[in-house]
Amino acid sequence: MDRRLPRARTVLIAAALAAVLLAAVAAVALRTSSAPPGAAPPARVLSAYETAAPGNTIDRDCGYSTALPGSPGRALWLFCDTVWKGARPGLWLGT
Repeated sequence: MDRRLPRARTVLIAAALAAVLLAAVAAVALRTSSAPPGAAPPARVLSAYETAAPGNTIDRDCGYSTALPGSPGRALWLFCDTVWKGARPGLWLGT
């Protein structure tokens, strides 16, 4: 029993795969474009504590964030060992 695909179907499958590949390349290219001229450069994200009073600082050795599903504009941030300085200095290990 010969299980070869008809030529037209083979060409259609190849064209569909090429279209998917082209769309993936275009999506990556658009997402990696540089910021528009005049855009503000990336800046350090500050917590409400850091912006509440002069001298309030938090030193972080690492951090990760992810968008919260169903909450546009909100994210969950996880930080490693965190030291804060201000009126009441302290340390959170593994926050």
